[in-house]
Amino acid sequence: MISNFAERVTKRLIDKEMIVNEDRDIYEYALFVMFSYVCFFIVSLVLGLLAKIPLEAVIFFVSFCLIRNFAGGIHSDSEKKCVFFTTLSIVVSIVAIKAFIHFEFLIVSIVVIFLAFTIIIILSPVDTENKRLSNEERIIYRKKTVVLTVLIMIAFVCTMVLHLYNISFSLSIGTMLASVLLMLGKIKQNQKTAR
Repeated sequence: MISNFAERVTKRLIDKEMIVNEDRDIYEYALFVMFSYVCFFIVSLVLGLLAKIPLEAVIFFVSFCLIRNFAGGIHSDSEKKCVFFTTLSIVVSIVAIKAFIHFEFLIVSIVVIFLAFTIIIILSPVDTENKRLSNEERIIYRKKTVVLTVLIMIAFVCTMVLHLYNISFSLSIGTMLASVLLMLGKIKQNQKTAR
């Protein structure tokens, strides 16, 4: 899958002496993350094209990734589960955006984004077993999460005022998905701590 592709590309870079073997793990991880984002961006775009809302799908994906990147949240314990659940999350989100547009869920969209905003501000960041954050990193990630979430909220308010509701809905759903994954990550973390 994506990790195998990242490994093959890293091996090729080492074989061509573009990078040294000692840095293999760093490059494999960086390429895995980059290829994952590209892959899921394409999934979002294709689903958006099928639903006839490609711009909204891209805005959703970007807003979700901006928050998710620093806020953290739940992660799957295998790559197959990650691909499945991420794809499922994107499908559900695109369907939700389409429903919001069709039914003009303005009030629901406002409630969703403010609820998501509150959850993100209270809980972020949530680290994982694979990526533990130091106290200093926690402060940095929290600041970045707050700034990005506030900017998305400002964009949401501006698009509502300008009656660009499709964009508003996309921002709302992207923020909501990030907050749901954040809550699930916190619940999982608390369960492990309680044991």
